[in-house]
Amino acid sequence: MKFSLKTFLAHSLLILLFISIPIISSPDFKYNLDIFSVPPFIRNFVGYLLIIGFFYLNYYFLLPRYFFKKKYVLYPFLVITSFLLIIALDHILFPNPLIPRPPSFNPNFGFGEPPRPPFDFHLFINLLVPFLLILLFSISLGLNRKTKQIELDKYQAELQNLKYQLQPHFLFNSLNNIYSISILEPQKTPNYILELSEILRYLLKTDGALVVKLTDDLRFCKQYIDLQKLRFEDDNNWIIKIPEVSETFQIPPFLMMPIIENVFKYGIHPDKDSPIKIEVHLTENKLHLTTFNRKNNHAGENLLLAQSLGITKTRERLNLLFSGKHQLNIRETELDFQVDLEIELNHG
Repeated sequence: MKFSLKTFLAHSLLILLFISIPIISSPDFKYNLDIFSVPPFIRNFVGYLLIIGFFYLNYYFLLPRYFFKKKYVLYPFLVITSFLLIIALDHILFPNPLIPRPPSFNPNFGFGEPPRPPFDFHLFINLLVPFLLILLFSISLGLNRKTKQIELDKYQAELQNLKYQLQPHFLFNSLNNIYSISILEPQKTPNYILELSEILRYLLKTDGALVVKLTDDLRFCKQYIDLQKLRFEDDNNWIIKIPEVSETFQIPPFLMMPIIENVFKYGIHPDKDSPIKIEVHLTENKLHLTTFNRKNNHAGENLLLAQSLGITKTRERLNLLFSGKHQLNIRETELDFQVDLEIELNHG
């Protein structure tokens, strides 16, 4: 488990607040450190420290291994045993913490200090309440952590499902392109397959990855555009601007590709003027992707481009990954189609 600085500070503050309880509530507390020379207080204070140790034992070990695995008989037994061990350790560490009492006459023992009870019920009661509070607090945190983990697992499964839907969609389009090239311009087929193999290698490399370096993903986009340049010779009206960026930025893989892919799928026609624009800009931590294309598809399949598989799945991924941290604007007219995407990225 990652233990960030924020988590460390939060734990430290809570521990300080918890161990301040026996200090402030002690009748021997006089706003100085003399209290740490009082044996009964030291015994009680060490008990609180042992309870803090139980919190981490319960949160990181007992809850995940027993409580969440529905071992409801063994878990209470281990909790009770832990509390009894805390009491026993306190007795072992401080076997004689009580202030000596004046001698008195006892018919069984004569004059002398009265015998001490074998078990200190006062210590038992003093530690029982904080122990139960820590127990309930750790269970509450554990349940909250478990719920978040379930949500995270569901979230990651949804992302992977969307990604796996997009990859076959991309591969299907690429195979259609190879088929067309092999018939119309067979001499281009070997280079096209070679470029496509590099792209597929990237897809396999990032399989299962939630994020990749932005530099790698932009390089993947460039490879795809180079693939299209092999397919279409007339690229005079193409405006392509994809910059070199810092490697510290990360992005989910295959996020921009469906938008770029649609530019070529719907914007290029061999017999029509086909101006397109694909521009990527990075301003501080904001990534801007702008695409433009004419409606040049000749199969009549651009009736509702915004509802196509690629755009729809990309919108779903954006809503999952960048909720409140992205803007996706699609502007469509009778003649052209434009997409503007802005995403707030994270470093490292």
